[in-house]
Amino acid sequence: MQSITSFTDNRITTLSITPVIRRKGLASKQFNDYWKDIHGPVCARLPYLGVYIQHHMQKANPDLFPAIAGIERVVDTSNDWDGFAEIGFFSNAALEQWLPHTTILFDDERNVFDTTVAYYCDNSSRTLKDQQQSLVTNYSDGRKFFYYFISPADTVSLKEADDFFLETFVKTFADNEQISRVRYHILAPHDNTKPNPPAPDVNHYLAPEKQHRYVLEICAGNVAAVKQLYHTAAFEQLTTEMAACFKAVHVFESAGRYTMAYDGQITNAGLRGATNDALIETIGAINQTREDVRNLLLHG
Repeated sequence: MQSITSFTDNRITTLSITPVIRRKGLASKQFNDYWKDIHGPVCARLPYLGVYIQHHMQKANPDLFPAIAGIERVVDTSNDWDGFAEIGFFSNAALEQWLPHTTILFDDERNVFDTTVAYYCDNSSRTLKDQQQSLVTNYSDGRKFFYYFISPADTVSLKEADDFFLETFVKTFADNEQISRVRYHILAPHDNTKPNPPAPDVNHYLAPEKQHRYVLEICAGNVAAVKQLYHTAAFEQLTTEMAACFKAVHVFESAGRYTMAYDGQITNAGLRGATNDALIETIGAINQTREDVRNLLLHG
């Protein structure tokens, strides 16, 4: 397994997680295509990015988490996300240098999103495990991706909930051989006092009681492998503590994971759009991936 210290993920110090809901009137395919083929390359071309990944998701599925008394599994329509953007930087200075270039990006959000809600998680994201050497994906790398959006219970302190999430809950997934990737984010509360991100004609409000505190990204070979984990003794013995520390666990299955920028470099999916990148790979047109061609497209 690749050492976790070598992951680009873990060199990102300043990161935002922005869940999104697609614009009313857009079919699911229109939404996915526009986001990954038109909006995504605009963002990917902006300077100072460390990482930009689009996580497209199916609607939340309560059957992807066991029924535990006191834990809500059915998501409210206000945060039944269609995906989220993961945008990271190697320093806060890089973020500050990036922001003046973003008007062109945020002006485009109205074409594809009804709601975008930016959370920040500086120095509180971590990849604990990944059995794949490459983390650059265009739709998938052959594995199934799942995302757990979790809200802490109101009856325990945030420190108690954070400690349980980090030291016990996440570790149970990382210790399971059927789970090949484990990455988590601890989110600061979303700021409703100003548009965040500052995209016009897009809703950015999310009631505090509907906000999530944790996002857990995992990979497995299939849904059965995830459900088998729930029947292990290691997981079942957490039931009481889960009910005490979590009030909601909403699980989403991936509908496509698209790496648009990675390790400070624009990917071919970010440069051309994910659909064109996939077509180039399918045909085997490796000349289209040469640096001289990339430089022509980037710089003219």
